[in-house]
Amino acid sequence: MIHKKADKIYKVVVRGRTDDGKEIKLRKTCTTLTAAKEAEKELQVELDRRRGTSSAKGSLTFKDIVEHYNERTTPKFVYVKRILERMSEDLGDVPMDQLQDKLFRWIEMKRKSVSCQGKPYSPTTLNRFVMYASAACGLATKLGLIDKNPLRFMPKNKEYPRDRVLTPEESSRLLGVLKSEYPHLYPAILFASMVPIRMRELINLCPNDIDQIGKRIKIRNGTTKNGRGVWIPIPPHPAIQAHFTSIPKEASTIFYRQEKGKYLSLGDFKKSWKSALDKSEITDFRRHDLRHIAATMLVNAGTPEQVVREIANWKTDMLRRYYSYGSYEAASLVKFPGQE
Repeated sequence: MIHKKADKIYKVVVRGRTDDGKEIKLRKTCTTLTAAKEAEKELQVELDRRRGTSSAKGSLTFKDIVEHYNERTTPKFVYVKRILERMSEDLGDVPMDQLQDKLFRWIEMKRKSVSCQGKPYSPTTLNRFVMYASAACGLATKLGLIDKNPLRFMPKNKEYPRDRVLTPEESSRLLGVLKSEYPHLYPAILFASMVPIRMRELINLCPNDIDQIGKRIKIRNGTTKNGRGVWIPIPPHPAIQAHFTSIPKEASTIFYRQEKGKYLSLGDFKKSWKSALDKSEITDFRRHDLRHIAATMLVNAGTPEQVVREIANWKTDMLRRYYSYGSYEAASLVKFPGQE
């Protein structure tokens, strides 16, 4: 039960008895009604655990686990929630004690089929299915909904890193198409081809984070994939330099598009990207491949590998996972092709 004791004070009480008649009483105080309702559910789970009731656990299905996960978490990427919901459509009625076997068979079926894009599922995508489902089961284990994660030791598919690069001719065609037909994308893609950055980080770069004197940009803590902020350099390319010195005051992002007199973020731009690739006659090339190309280019130009790792924000040890102080100095050491 939930009792409102005062303004912004809610007391949650859950009672029950064991089979031998012993009373169990659990309490918790919250500051919001929403938090109190969540606490009531968690206390009820804890009560069932102390009472030793296993009937509820035994009747749980994968759909129940997914619903609990979606209710209690806010995934950094929205597609995680969508993928779990799609998996739940096929595996929702599967009891938890059968999930590992059923999921293994489901993965094998996906391996022989094609995605909505008409392409075979890659080993990486298949592994992500398992990873997301395991995350949902892991949370259910922590909440006491199930005794153990049935997917903890689920076998994974062997992954092969992509090594797709653009030839000089392909690069020239792509940049030419972007410059003439998609001028709002041209500076962003040119930047991404020279600095190893993730697309989500690229489109969210803010003008306020530019250090014009040091020719660096700060990607803030909490906005990267691993949560660790980092300084990245501004390449000395004339087109990029011109773009950075002409960013409108009204623009909230460094790379932008104009619509009805307003300056908006580039957004997803998948359709424009695909159209540009088609017009450039380039196949099997992804936006994320630019990150690998940029890193390779910097190393080939003489930039120390440890500096490239720092700029690309790849984790090398636990200390640097939480601190980015070295990347500011590292950004000034980057050497671009043709730069003395």
